[in-house]
Amino acid sequence: MPPATQTLIAPPKIVLLLAMLSILPACTAPPSPPSATPSAPASAPASIPAMTEARLQAILGDLATEYQADGNVLQFTFRGTDLTCISDQRANRMRILAPIMPASELEPGQLEAMLQANFHTALDARYAMSNGLVYALFLHPLDSLTEDDVKLAAFQVANLALTFGTDYSGGTLVFPGTGAGDSPGANGANGTPPEA
Repeated sequence: MPPATQTLIAPPKIVLLLAMLSILPACTAPPSPPSATPSAPASAPASIPAMTEARLQAILGDLATEYQADGNVLQFTFRGTDLTCISDQRANRMRILAPIMPASELEPGQLEAMLQANFHTALDARYAMSNGLVYALFLHPLDSLTEDDVKLAAFQVANLALTFGTDYSGGTLVFPGTGAGDSPGANGANGTPPEA
């Protein structure tokens, strides 16, 4: 009786690797190297003017109940929350942040809840830690922001600060199975961003 033949089945990772290798010859041009001037902002589409530090501060100033500008730093109050916007036109970056609490005062489970929220409910804003503090944070390239993006960013950062310890929510959308408060709207956290 002849020996039985065996069929070898490649593990899925190898199949994926082989599939990827089979399309490599079709790629004719190497990827473009990074720009020689990383501080130069990319240009926004012609129909949308590029966001500037002055325009960013004007939009946030209109939302704020109180504000104080000092160069590229704007401290303002929105929805009862103290926020800071820091921008850098040359680096084409901006961030809006709200301090929440000292990291040393986090209760058991809160760090995990923050990380889960970053995945499910924080949306475009994030929880972060720096220099011993917990923050709600939104960061983005400056020039491609629209006015609606800026308003939504302030709204989400304020909501993350306000819902810390409860819903951990950016406030406008909740993905199911979050583990960080599956009930949208608890504690009045969900809503819509401010109108123009």
